[in-house]
Amino acid sequence: MDFYSLLEKTTRLQITILDTIYHSNKIWSIEQLAEFTACDKRSVQNYCEQVRTLSISDQFRKEGRNYLFLGTNSDFQELILSILKRSPIFHLLKNLCLDSKVTIAEFSEDNNISESILRRHITRINQILKNINCRSKQKKARCISKEVRCKFVI
Repeated sequence: MDFYSLLEKTTRLQITILDTIYHSNKIWSIEQLAEFTACDKRSVQNYCEQVRTLSISDQFRKEGRNYLFLGTNSDFQELILSILKRSPIFHLLKNLCLDSKVTIAEFSEDNNISESILRRHITRINQILKNINCRSKQKKARCISKEVRCKFVI
């Protein structure tokens, strides 16, 4: 199951940049990251700055026009979790697991997402959950997930 594909592009790219720098153990320039992620340099720089601001004790550093990660594995995992916490789709998955009922209009207003985009994400979530015979149902502007198995898998 690829829950990574459910996340919005910004979150996926921030995690990709962090993962690439962490696992390579070397300094990466903005140009190298732009080429690796197939994004423009300005977007990559913005993503790197967003990750850098989330870094608690400056593990994700900027040196000139280059970036490097100097933290441990637990620092890396905490930074990934910080990135995920900013993702509305992650909040949707979390709410479906913990609350089992999510009011679509209320959730979209709280997270500044249009209802149509939110419904599209719910459809994508259901496509992935279909592989394990789970799904969340959309009824009367609510999203309901009853099955315990879905909650444990997510």
